Parts: sequence; C-alpha cells; structure tokens
Amino acid sequence: MTTLALFLVLLASFAHSSWNFLLKRSENKEIFVWGLLVAASVLLAPVGVLLAWIHPFEPVAWWFVVATIVLHTL
Repeated sequence: MTTLALFLVLLASFAHSSWNFLLKRSENKEIFVWGLLVAASVLLAPVGVLLAWIHPFEPVAWWFVVATIVLHTL
C-alpha cells in the first residue's frame, strides 16, 4: 500500500466519522444533511468537470452519470 493510498483512506474515514458525529449532534438533521450535500456538490462539481475534461469517457457512460445525479437529487 502506498503512502498516498493510506492517507486517502485515513482522510475518508476521518471525514465520514466527523460528519456522522456532527449529524448526531445537530438539532435539525434534515437541514444538516441537505446543507452537507449542497456543500459537497458545489465543492466537488468543478473536480468532476475537470476530470471529465482530462479523461473523457464514452457516451454510454453519461447515462450512469445522469442516473447518479438524479438518484442523489431525489
């Protein structure tokens, strides 16, 4: 395992445990989750566009992208 992979796994586990802790302590859980998803979408959308620009994928893959967006929106 490379150092980068280990760092990313530890970072992901810290992020997930942090937002779960904050969610449990929040008074309005629905608004907290909504705000978290909006913030993540706004912050990660440019990364997704950049990666799609650098590494374009086949047209059939766009169906999966659209399906994922719709499912997360619902």
